[in-house]
Amino acid sequence: MTATLEQPTTLPVPDYPGSNLIWGAGREFSGDPVALLLRLMHDYPQMVRMRFGPFYVYATSDADLTKEVLVTRNRNFKRSDNIRTIL
Repeated sequence: MTATLEQPTTLPVPDYPGSNLIWGAGREFSGDPVALLLRLMHDYPQMVRMRFGPFYVYATSDADLTKEVLVTRNRNFKRSDNIRTIL
């Protein structure tokens, strides 16, 4: 199944449940980022929302959806400079 963003949607994006109360998924990501990303890809085949400290990050696993977010409609999505500090 391919996800698209042709129509604005209010469908809920699932939250990653393995978040620490303070750090969110930051500690898990810093310990083994590849394992975390592979687990996200398996458990959430399209998109998931994770918390890194006080910031939220949306991760996409669907190639078409990722292209649409990063290339086709990139001006519609805000990318914070703060995430570079965390990662």
